Amino acid sequence: AVEDLLARAAPGDRADLEQIGDSARRGAALVRQLLALGRQQTLQPRVLALNDALRALEGLLHRLLGPAITLDWALDEPTRYVLIDPAQLDQVIVNLAVNARDA
Repeated sequence: AVEDLLARAAPGDRADLEQIGDSARRGAALVRQLLALGRQQTLQPRVLALNDALRALEGLLHRLLGPAITLDWALDEPTRYVLIDPAQLDQVIVNLAVNARDA
């Protein structure tokens, strides 16, 4: 679907299409997490490079926060590694952004 569009997209449209693909994958992960919670299944934590995981959310957060809020990362270098379910981390960061936007 998105991959097909990317193959035919003009260079200026690629960033938006990649963002759509990333958002779709994150949405699918969130649905899996909610289904796991409802069935009392365990999540699937794995070791993540925290900086990379946060940077992957940057485009989504900019769109979510809108132009009135500036997102300024202050990430530790070298990166820290965390053991977490990737969908859980995404959910926490998005929830923080929504709360900041609505405050």
